[in-house]
Amino acid sequence: MQNQRNPDLSGKLLRNLFRALFLGGSCLIVMSACSLKKTAEDTAKTTKEMNETTKDLKDLTLSLGSNVTYKESHATMVIHLDRLFQETAAHHKGVADSVWQFFFGKNEEPDLFADAAFTILAMHFQFWEGQYDQDINELDKRLELGAELLFDRLFKHIPRNPKVDVARPDLSYRGMAALGAKMDEVDRRYERGLVRRGLPHMTFYDYVVQALRNRDALARSEALPRAAAKILQWEPEAVYLLQLRHNILPVMVLARLTDFQDRKDMRRLWMWWSGQKVDLSKINPEQLKEWTLWLKKAKQTRKDLREIGIEPQYNSMFNELLEGVDFGQKEIMAKTNPNAREMILRDFAAAYMSVVKEARPKAP
Repeated sequence: MQNQRNPDLSGKLLRNLFRALFLGGSCLIVMSACSLKKTAEDTAKTTKEMNETTKDLKDLTLSLGSNVTYKESHATMVIHLDRLFQETAAHHKGVADSVWQFFFGKNEEPDLFADAAFTILAMHFQFWEGQYDQDINELDKRLELGAELLFDRLFKHIPRNPKVDVARPDLSYRGMAALGAKMDEVDRRYERGLVRRGLPHMTFYDYVVQALRNRDALARSEALPRAAAKILQWEPEAVYLLQLRHNILPVMVLARLTDFQDRKDMRRLWMWWSGQKVDLSKINPEQLKEWTLWLKKAKQTRKDLREIGIEPQYNSMFNELLEGVDFGQKEIMAKTNPNAREMILRDFAAAYMSVVKEARPKAP
């Protein structure tokens, strides 16, 4: 009997031992799981705090970057607008100096076009530079502010009844025309950022045309509605920029094609009266391509104005100067079987003649 109980007792002891080991192991597993859960929760909490800190740092960086961007771009705009309209202290001349400048002084158009280009680039910079980190609403605000700063300044240089056809354009006219010609200046490095946000590649010229095309709408539907609204608040001034743009672009060609750029007013009047012959045989094809592009931009501006419902206005003296230049355009157009260089010449001649013909007074 005693020998039969010992195995039962041994079995119970073993079962109890296994149970104890199992329960102990289970407790260890549960404790480990709890510990791992707590560690995971702590890690998640730490990660969340780090993400929030990173976001705060990013927001702070963007804020600082935006402040610097706004300050620098707007300060640059002011500098170039001062130079464009010669409103710096260095340009305040007396009557005698002005008379001397009128007859004998060096022409100022190259400086005007350079400052106009930098003004537009600076205005756009605070719009383009923010595109990688800021949404469309922020870009809209940036372009709105740039347009406001530009038109606020231009207001003092635009007559309430602006005329395009003037015999002797003053500095305000020429400065405005230079801005009109450079409205499509843009930094193309940021194009991919705009595309990523669903925005097309558009210059300030394109935004102005788009806004004017939708000027009768009671609600804004453009991708950048605030900027469009701001442009339309300056509708007459925006139209004036376009009117001067299509007139001055061909004059830019004239300045490169002839010695018009080197002449002062009296000699320019003589050129208007007598005309001028030009030899294009040594002109580089790349120059011809660029000039052709300027002429096509003038044509496109006139087309855009008509589509908007605004008739283009012309400066008759500009067009007469252009008409008086003879670079053999008729012979170029009449040539049969032109070679590659002659085709470039033909494209230029065709664009030149078309722009001139379009601006001739219509027969009553």
